[in-house]
Amino acid sequence: MAEANFDAAKAAINAITPYKSITSQLATVEAEDEYKSFREYQEKAPALLAEMKINNPAKFSALYKKEYGTTPKLSAL
Repeated sequence: MAEANFDAAKAAINAITPYKSITSQLATVEAEDEYKSFREYQEKAPALLAEMKINNPAKFSALYKKEYGTTPKLSAL
């Protein structure tokens, strides 16, 4: 096919979607799942909440303040 019509062969090859394992697809869905409140993080994703406290303290503080009305005491490790 490539010898007869290179452009058509190239278009056909580029149209093929690459293989994605089911594991990577599940991990992507879970990572993209965004919770809206501090309580949702506590109930459904406490590990993400703990990670957020370290990696994104501004977002953690905002969610905490919205839930409890005060800013959290973020202690250094």
